[in-house]
Amino acid sequence: MNAGEVALLARQLYVEGPYLMREMMHYRIFICPFECLIPHVPPGASVLDAGCGAGLFLALLAHSVPDVTGVGFDSSRLAIDTAVRMTEQASGPQTELRFVRLGAGEAWPEGLFDVVSLVDVMHDVPPVNQKSVIESRSKSKARRCVAVQGLGEFAPYFTPG
Repeated sequence: MNAGEVALLARQLYVEGPYLMREMMHYRIFICPFECLIPHVPPGASVLDAGCGAGLFLALLAHSVPDVTGVGFDSSRLAIDTAVRMTEQASGPQTELRFVRLGAGEAWPEGLFDVVSLVDVMHDVPPVNQKSVIESRSKSKARRCVAVQGLGEFAPYFTPG
């Protein structure tokens, strides 16, 4: 999937809901190069998306990687409501995606995940703690951790997997 296909899919997925939230999802691909991340998620993977926002990364995975399942969480009620609405309205592959609202200090969802993604999240974690957050989450819950700092900087960090 190339950047143009990602942009088109984002527009197709987010057709209802708050205008600003939809527009953010439509233009999000210019902040984060999802087309570079998608190949790091193997078919059949279970994904935990920390700070999922309105669920764009999981939705893109569901439409481009066979048999992906995912749990996304975010502290924004509006973002989670938009993600839930998107999954209810989206046509395409039937995959199991679930979105939950969790506050910043709450425990992450339990379960065994093949991939933990932190896309454009690490700027909210103090720099001294960033590597330990990635390593602890990936060691305890996943075979692979994908972390990307957004805002125009493509600085991926992948744990071995």
